[in-house]
Amino acid sequence: MIRKRKDAASKPSKDSASSRKEKKELMRDDVARTAFELFMEQGYERTTMRQIAYRAKILNGSLYNLYPSKDDIFDYIFMKTVEKRHNKCMGLIDEEKDYLFALALPIALELYIGKNEPKIGELMHEAYSNWDTFNKIVDLDIGWIVHVSEKFGIPLDQGHLKQIVIAIDGGFGKIIDRYVFEHEGDVQEDLRTLMILLFTLLNLPLHSIDQLTQRFMDLFLSGETSSEMGLW
Repeated sequence: MIRKRKDAASKPSKDSASSRKEKKELMRDDVARTAFELFMEQGYERTTMRQIAYRAKILNGSLYNLYPSKDDIFDYIFMKTVEKRHNKCMGLIDEEKDYLFALALPIALELYIGKNEPKIGELMHEAYSNWDTFNKIVDLDIGWIVHVSEKFGIPLDQGHLKQIVIAIDGGFGKIIDRYVFEHEGDVQEDLRTLMILLFTLLNLPLHSIDQLTQRFMDLFLSGETSSEMGLW
């Protein structure tokens, strides 16, 4: 009986394994938030893993156990951010009747933030310059287009959808580069250009493009939306 109780006690339970996994995810999230603070303070390139470990108050070995590299931390941060932004955008379109508005909302929002928040623009540049991260962003954007189209009952030809989204996201990345390195560009005009490209490639009408662009600008300039949707 004693041996059986001892064996049973030594055998890890599902609950304890689940608890360890949950604790590790919380640690990953805490470290990512700390890294984000450093990225915003001093830029991605100037931030080191040692600095992240020091600020997070963990050992270097523990940090590398959570994230093999700084790129992995950044990838985690950016994917969490895109998912968060899509979720908030989803709330905005619950009562929305305009399919084109719903379709373009995330890219319009990101463009506005990238232009008006230089530090975030720099992080966007890093994300869109990394092929692995870029591909994940493309997949999330494809998911958004498919979800919105299903929500509005719009037939969608998915045959060339990935190529279309790569073109849109590639164009977005070039615009962000201009904001970051040349410190120039007009959000309203750039947004209009991206929406023309998106709607044309998806065979959607362009007759309301100017009204739609102005609607986005009015929404963002009100501050009610953009202030809630920055990175973390």
